[in-house]
Amino acid sequence: MTWLSIRLGRSLPVVLVAVVLAVAAVAAGCGDGADDAVDGGGSGAEATATPTESQSPAPDAGLTTYTNDDFGFSLSYDPARFGVFEEMPEGSGLGILIADESQETGPAAIRISVVPIGDGQTTYEPGSDEAMEVLRGRFDGIGEDLSGAQYGDPQECTLGGVPALCAAVEGPVPALPIDGPLTGRLYGTVWGDTVMLVFTGAPSAAWSKAEGPLTAVVDSIDISTAAD
Repeated sequence: MTWLSIRLGRSLPVVLVAVVLAVAAVAAGCGDGADDAVDGGGSGAEATATPTESQSPAPDAGLTTYTNDDFGFSLSYDPARFGVFEEMPEGSGLGILIADESQETGPAAIRISVVPIGDGQTTYEPGSDEAMEVLRGRFDGIGEDLSGAQYGDPQECTLGGVPALCAAVEGPVPALPIDGPLTGRLYGTVWGDTVMLVFTGAPSAAWSKAEGPLTAVVDSIDISTAAD
């Protein structure tokens, strides 16, 4: 049994679903959009091995590009390194797990969560004061929701070509299929009526080797067209 199969059946979807629903609650004032996400949050435990959206070889040799037309984003990854790619529903949104199980100490992994926020009538300009306030509020609250992990101060960065926040992470993060201490990063951005949260991580002892490949996948995310 692999590290991933042990963790997927236990707690993989739970924490990111909770975090995303909290973002929705702040954005909508606990309105209908947040309730809609709550109704389906538990379904994330049923992961599907084959993505429903398109995957095709990327221009860079050996890379595969995943494109999601529903939410308007794409990313590229090396399937030779990241042998696990799974989609799972998250309420009215989408969860994606990309993992490298080759390390003896446990997998390096990326967990992406994309969901609509608000009541469908409120939209956010990427990088606007309102969008960043939603993100900062959630970054502040994540440390309380995941009390076993330590989070650095959120810094302004970019994700998918639009303004975002990012923070260092140390400690257990149930959203990632990694037992024991991990090192990683949390990224978040808001555009239109959509929020994207991205956790990356690896066992702390393996972080120095895993950070580069994980960051390359995050840097390949493109949501700039959808945010225009």
